[in-house]
Amino acid sequence: MVMEVVKSRLAVVPAEGADPNDEVNPVDEANPVDEVDPNEEAPEDGEIEDPDAPEDDEEDLPDDEQEDEGEEGEKILIGDLVDGSNTPEAQNIANLLLDNKNTKEENFEFISQELTEAFTEADGQCTRQSIRMGFHDAGTWSSKLAAAGQDYGGADGSLVFYGELTRPENFGLESAAGFAQQL
Repeated sequence: MVMEVVKSRLAVVPAEGADPNDEVNPVDEANPVDEVDPNEEAPEDGEIEDPDAPEDDEEDLPDDEQEDEGEEGEKILIGDLVDGSNTPEAQNIANLLLDNKNTKEENFEFISQELTEAFTEADGQCTRQSIRMGFHDAGTWSSKLAAAGQDYGGADGSLVFYGELTRPENFGLESAAGFAQQL
């Protein structure tokens, strides 16, 4: 029924030079239009979707996969939602992460290259400080304790982020840790 209504409302304009009295089939039966749901309401604005128009991928994503936006279209991250803030620094990070068209692999490749350049000697060997910093940060991790549910320590950045540089055994790592903090 809907197809008959659609067919009956199609305007048929003969091609230039064609006889206007020739019978013209407005619908190509070999390539029928997409099926129409008879229960679907027409758009309120009267616009019909152009199938050749570029798609707005965001609207096709499930709600949980769409980018969150704050006031005035600012992008927000989960951490901002948790603590209710959206600082300029957080906005810069959100812009870098959410607007970045590179793949995750490309982003981490860049980070890896920067770290490799900073923590290796000209001959490709790791610098003394990089080895020492890695060991002092991760050296106390235990696979037995981790298997028992006590997965504490490891290469978790605690050397830099939790004040472990003040321990005497970590003296001399301040410059390497300072560089790592800038990343």
